[in-house]
Amino acid sequence: MYSLIGPFEANTSFPILVVGNTADPVTPLWAAKKTAEGFPSAVVLTQDSPGHCSLAAPSVCTQIHIRNYFINGRLPPPNTICPVIGRPFPIPAYDFGSSSAPKSGQQVVLDKDSVPAEETLSPEERLIYEAARKLSLLQ
Repeated sequence: MYSLIGPFEANTSFPILVVGNTADPVTPLWAAKKTAEGFPSAVVLTQDSPGHCSLAAPSVCTQIHIRNYFINGRLPPPNTICPVIGRPFPIPAYDFGSSSAPKSGQQVVLDKDSVPAEETLSPEERLIYEAARKLSLLQ
């Protein structure tokens, strides 16, 4: 086990984007905010979701801000809070007794009611959503 001793602060050549979930049991949001305090001009992007790391739940908003940061160097405005698509405990979209039920170790992350209607997302947002959803399924 490693023990990391601070302080964790530095002057970076470019502002840092820190992402934290509102209900992360491993790295709570307060820790993301404390980390950001050590880096001038750092911004905390808050994702309103449970789970460890921002990929625990698909969020088009979060993915757009992260993409804008890496591609265009743009940070989101301070205090930005991104919603997620779906539920933390989805209703299974299958019959447990049927042969289409998932095999041992498989997981259903989104049910049919969690997926946004086509008209609520632009084509680009839909691609981002699908990519984030697929990443959230990786183990």
